[in-house]
Amino acid sequence: MRKWGPLVLAPFLGFLAMLLPALLRQPSRQAMESVHALVRTAVKHVGPWNFVLLLLVGAFLGAISSWRTLVLGAAAMLLFPALAVTEMISDSTSHNLWPLEFLMYAFYGCVVAAGAVLLRRVGGREGRSR
Repeated sequence: MRKWGPLVLAPFLGFLAMLLPALLRQPSRQAMESVHALVRTAVKHVGPWNFVLLLLVGAFLGAISSWRTLVLGAAAMLLFPALAVTEMISDSTSHNLWPLEFLMYAFYGCVVAAGAVLLRRVGGREGRSR
């Protein structure tokens, strides 16, 4: 489990990093109606705190794992495309620009990967990969 633990933990940490600033901004009652509405609000209002939290998630994952940094970044953003697909299945008119949305999630995953790279470079663990 130790080998796979960081990959299991990563989606929840990435989800928390994206949603926590939105929750702290006291979103409207409408934004709190469902998980999809909360994610929609969080993704529409990405700010500097999201990037700081994503970098910290990446640094944490890079510290506890030997997985490649891009794998950690992809794992951290895994729940967002999964939720988008479930919403597209339930409402075919939603997510009309899903390719761009998924590119944004890939960018956020790269931010997580950058946090892992920074920690590994500073910590002298450059050679670790899987």
